[in-house]
Amino acid sequence: MPALRDSFLFKGARRRLWGAAAALWWLALAVGPAPAQAHEHHAPHQGSLQSLGEDVAHLELLMDPRSGRLIAWALDGEAEGYERLAQGSIRIRVLACVPARAPFDLVLRPVANALTGESAGSTSQFEAVSPKLAGLRSFSGLCGPLTIRGVRFRSVRIRYPEGNE
Repeated sequence: MPALRDSFLFKGARRRLWGAAAALWWLALAVGPAPAQAHEHHAPHQGSLQSLGEDVAHLELLMDPRSGRLIAWALDGEAEGYERLAQGSIRIRVLACVPARAPFDLVLRPVANALTGESAGSTSQFEAVSPKLAGLRSFSGLCGPLTIRGVRFRSVRIRYPEGNE
């Protein structure tokens, strides 16, 4: 009686197995590696995300050009959770804007929120109202100093509405 490895069925199965392995190898070469997925963040209030460091934190900006109101929220590194700040204000130096205006400074003050228990000394929301913001479509400038998640940022470049990421 011939051994199983010498049988016609075994040799055929071995040939099919090697053929399938070769086909999979060629398919993997043709398709190539899977594309890397982009790491995206989304602003919870549909504002403009400003990245602080390499995903240390984010600052979301939302402007109402009719009223000249600018709101900022301090967010975590994934822009999903709020980060309460102890500082008394956030300063922004607007260097360029559309329509063009001379550079100007903004001071965003803390906003208390009874629903979340946030107070002026522990809040994630800051805002400013200025006639200089009225009618603006975009601006760029510097934000800081700002301490968030234990990291101090002296001066962060910002761009509204496109963000700085």
